[in-house]
Amino acid sequence: MSSGVESAPGRKDPHKLRAFIAAAKRARADVSAGAVLVSFWRRDEVSATAGTSTEWLWELPNVVELYCACSPTVAADRFLARTRHHGHGDALRSRDELMAQFEALAPLGPLGVGRVVEVDTEHAVDIGGVIAELFDTSRDSPG
Repeated sequence: MSSGVESAPGRKDPHKLRAFIAAAKRARADVSAGAVLVSFWRRDEVSATAGTSTEWLWELPNVVELYCACSPTVAADRFLARTRHHGHGDALRSRDELMAQFEALAPLGPLGVGRVVEVDTEHAVDIGGVIAELFDTSRDSPG
């Protein structure tokens, strides 16, 4: 399914584009009977602009948050190793800047939206086990 970013209003303005993407995620979640929402969620304690806005997540029913925990070093290495569309501005981020951001985020832990399943992703993960835990947790969640 297309994200619609190619035709998004203000797609050349990063702030307008982030707002459009957040609105699109919310719209899809609102009409879904169940969804997996993946994002680098904004933590206002660290930044007012980095990541997808989270205010609306608390309005969704039966939320299970999957929190993937790893060291700031591993997070920075993974960030630098991936390739995304140039519009994300990843090439403008230095390793030192990323390390500072991930070091600030690490002690905050999960958002705390709904029930939380925390997974140590420092090393390889048993994906089947994670899926089973998410399924079991979502069945036990109120909503």
